[in-house]
Amino acid sequence: MDRAWLELVGYAASLLVAASLMMSNVARLRWINLAGALCFALYGGLVRAWPVLAVNVVIAGVDAWYLAQMYGRRDFFTLLPIHGCDAFGRKFLLFHEKDIRHFFPEFDLDQMQDRPGFFVLRNMSPAGVFYYSLAEGGDVAVRLDYVVAEYRDGRNAEFLFRILNEQFSGRGARRFTVRTRVPQHALYLRAHGFEPDPAEKDLYQRRII
Repeated sequence: MDRAWLELVGYAASLLVAASLMMSNVARLRWINLAGALCFALYGGLVRAWPVLAVNVVIAGVDAWYLAQMYGRRDFFTLLPIHGCDAFGRKFLLFHEKDIRHFFPEFDLDQMQDRPGFFVLRNMSPAGVFYYSLAEGGDVAVRLDYVVAEYRDGRNAEFLFRILNEQFSGRGARRFTVRTRVPQHALYLRAHGFEPDPAEKDLYQRRII
């Protein structure tokens, strides 16, 4: 193989491993580290660096084993109803405020004081928080939907909106709505059944059925 291609494989492997170390989500870290280890194993084989090949095959195996354990484990989810911010809720929001503002730039803690909502508990640990308000016409306006970084594998949102769909459909609500101009937040919304409103550019909606 041409030397330039060999170097490209080596650089790609290095970048993947470096990127994995910057991941706060453990599952994403494992996936990217697995890809980096496989690239390094390929590089080691191509340049006949057998120790490099061997150690990265082992690393890839370890990553694959942990991923199998993670995806095979059954987590316990439940919702804890809240109203406003008690002492714990306020400390939780303040602790994660910087990260919350990444997705909700206009987040204001004081505006949560009288909002109804839920803590999403995952294996009895607070994995996320959800605040809403009931608007005219049967809309459930999402005021805050935040998940702690290490739990952002999509399973929190799947559980949350499945349960809330059941609860609000019985109360006559017709859709969830949320406004955002943050591209990463918009991707999250689309991944969980929200669609952009044709009449309002920054409004996303999900039907309650």
